[in-house]
Amino acid sequence: SRFFALLLLCLSPLGGAWPAEPLHDVDEGLIRAKAEGKPVLVDFMAKWCHSFYSMQAEVFNGPEWDATLERVVFVESDSDSFNGKQWFEKLEGRVLPTYVVLDANGDEMGRLIGEMPRARFYAELDRILEGAGSLQRIKARVASEGSQAAVREALQNYLDRGKSAEGLEWHAT
Repeated sequence: SRFFALLLLCLSPLGGAWPAEPLHDVDEGLIRAKAEGKPVLVDFMAKWCHSFYSMQAEVFNGPEWDATLERVVFVESDSDSFNGKQWFEKLEGRVLPTYVVLDANGDEMGRLIGEMPRARFYAELDRILEGAGSLQRIKARVASEGSQAAVREALQNYLDRGKSAEGLEWHAT
């Protein structure tokens, strides 16, 4: 009986043998994020979206993915579900897949849009997790640096939200 108790402990989530299943509810992810002091990575997806399966096979695995799961609370949010649709609309999502990083209060830290190669995904995600991805921070960088790269990034951010007219107004200032 001690053998079976030890075996169960080793195979339990506390023993670390099973990978954590992703959450599917953004609100639940935010509750866990507050408790764990981590940001939330929301994968807005749909079962009918080819890119969802491609990213699963090509990007969401291996040591980079394992390291990411240590840094974030991961939510796989079906944009066709009630919770997923509400959050996708609230965050002004336009295309699938969209990956949004939220702080524990639900404020956006940054986003990645569409299917992309592994190296690019992790480089951009790291930049967001380090605090450089929110539209407010990008606009502040434009104000301090004035670089064309920062301006392009800000305008792309507006475009990703379907607010190109607002982006052009901002640019005109």
